[in-house]
Amino acid sequence: MWGKEFTDIDTEKGLDWLKDRCIALLTPSGAPLFEFREVATELQQAVKDIQEQEEAGEAEIEEPSFKQIDRERLKREVLSRRRRTAMNADEMTSIAGGDNASEGSPRIELRGFAVLRGITELGRKKGPKKLVVPLGQIFVLAYDFNTYGLRGIPEVYLAGEKVRKDTLRKGEECLVFALPEFPGMVYIHAHQFLFAISQTPDDTARLEISFYLRVAKPVVLLKRLGGNLEAGNPVKGEKRITEFNEELGWVIRRKLRQILSSRLQIWSGDEETLGMEILSLLNEELSRWGLRVDFSDDMNHPIILLREFPSSLYEIALQFSSGERMLFNLLNSGTNLGELSEETGLTERHVVLLQEKMQEPGGTALFTILMDAPNETRLTMAKWLERQGLGRAAKFLRELYAHEKDDVEEREIRLSEQVLLSALRNPMLTRGEWLKHKEEFDISTFQRLETRVRAAMT
Repeated sequence: MWGKEFTDIDTEKGLDWLKDRCIALLTPSGAPLFEFREVATELQQAVKDIQEQEEAGEAEIEEPSFKQIDRERLKREVLSRRRRTAMNADEMTSIAGGDNASEGSPRIELRGFAVLRGITELGRKKGPKKLVVPLGQIFVLAYDFNTYGLRGIPEVYLAGEKVRKDTLRKGEECLVFALPEFPGMVYIHAHQFLFAISQTPDDTARLEISFYLRVAKPVVLLKRLGGNLEAGNPVKGEKRITEFNEELGWVIRRKLRQILSSRLQIWSGDEETLGMEILSLLNEELSRWGLRVDFSDDMNHPIILLREFPSSLYEIALQFSSGERMLFNLLNSGTNLGELSEETGLTERHVVLLQEKMQEPGGTALFTILMDAPNETRLTMAKWLERQGLGRAAKFLRELYAHEKDDVEEREIRLSEQVLLSALRNPMLTRGEWLKHKEEFDISTFQRLETRVRAAMT
C-alpha cells in the first residue's frame, strides 16, 4: 500500500514523505522512540538511500527497503504517534490558555497555574538567616523534610510573618518552600449552535465560567508534590514541579469535564445549581491535593458564570408568551371550543391542560403542550400563530419539528426545547443574576419586551 503511494510521487516529494514519517517516530531530541526504534531506523535508512541515489544522479528511484517493512503496522504506529502528539499538545495548550472551544464541548484552561515559587535553605553560612513572607505567598519550613515543629505544629507561615531557623535544630537542614496563595485561575468557555434558534452558524450560545484556586492545606500539597525538591538540586526540582503541574492540571480538567458532561445541564440548567455543583464536586477532588476553590471573605461570589444566547431566543419566548395570553383571552371570552380547536389544532384535553397551567410563567403551558403534541397539531398551531403576527414562534415550530429525526437531530431538538423552556420560566436566564453584585444592573431585552406587552394587555 505505502510502496504504491511512494512510487506515484516524484523524488523530492517522496523524500519529504519519508522524512515526515521519520519525524513522527522521533523524540524532540531526534532519537527514535523506544517502541518505534526498529521501524524508525528502517525509515531513516530509506531516506539515506534516496539521498545517495539523488547525489549519484540516478533518474529513477527504486522503492528502497520497503519490502522488509510491515507497511500496515508502520502506518498504524505513525498515525497513533501523531494522535498522541496532538492530544499532548492540546493538553499543554489548555494549561497555558488555548484556542476557542469546539462546538458544544467546554474548553478548560488553567491560567497562570503554578504550585511552587521557589526553595531556599535557611541558616547556611552564605545564605539568608531569616525571611519575610511576601504578599500572595505561603512559606512552609521543613527540617530534613519534616514540616512539623518540635511541638507538633505545622511550620506554615502567611504573608507578613517572619521565618527563621529554630536554634534548637541547628544540625538539621532547614528548607523554605514558597507556595503561591493563589496557584492559578480556571477559565471555561464553550459555544453551541441551537437548532431552530440560531439564525446563522456563528449565531451561537456562549458560556464563560471563571474562578480562582487557593492553597488550603500547604503541607498536603507538598506531600503530593513529592521528593526531588532539594534546594541544591534545582534541575530535578524544576522537572518535578513541571510534571506535578501537568498532572494536577489534567486532574482538574478531567473532573470539570465530568461535571459539565451534559449539554442540557450546561445550556438549560439553573445557573445557581450549575455553579454550586461545579464548586462542590470540584472541591471534593481538590481537597485531596491541598487546594480548593477560593472563597475569600472579601469576595461576594467565588465563581463568575455567564451564558449568552442568540437574540432570537428572546423573541421566540416573548411570542409564545403572547400567543398563550391570546388563547387565555379567547377561552375567557367564551369562544366556541370546536372553532378554537379547528383554528389552533388544540384538542379539548389540550385546553384543559392549558387552563390548569395558567399560573405558570407566560408561554410555558402552551409550549409544554406542543412538545408532546402530534406534528399535525404543531403545524396547525404554527399557522394560527402566524395569523396573529407571531411569525418567529411559528417559524421555530416548523423548523424544529418538520424533519425526520435521526439520533443526532433528536438530541438537537431536545436541547432547543429545554433552552426555550428555561427562557420561558426564567426571563433572567442569561444574566447570571445570582452571581452579580447586589447593586442594580440592567434588565434583559426579553424582560423589557415582556413588561411592555403585559402593560399593553392590562
